[in-house]
Amino acid sequence: MTDYSIDNALATAKNCITIELMNKSTQTSVPQVSVDGNNTMRQLLDEYALDVGINPNAAKIVFDNKRTGDSTSDLNETVAGLGLQDGDVLLVTDDGCVA
Repeated sequence: MTDYSIDNALATAKNCITIELMNKSTQTSVPQVSVDGNNTMRQLLDEYALDVGINPNAAKIVFDNKRTGDSTSDLNETVAGLGLQDGDVLLVTDDGCVA
């Protein structure tokens, strides 16, 4: 048998972490977001922007790792690249609040 879908699912689950995604200006959040280290900021926006009140088509969007203070506006940055760990808060701001 060459189908290892259960093994693949378990391997993927081991790489998943849970973060809180929060609009930095309004404090609106989604507290239990399961992400993989390879997920990009664009993927998070596509899935959760409306839930936290972020305009996914804004000219500039900034993502901040609350724990480390690292930030990026690169939509191709990954969860791992921003140094997010289980339990971290990812703050998001769109150009309505970005200078």
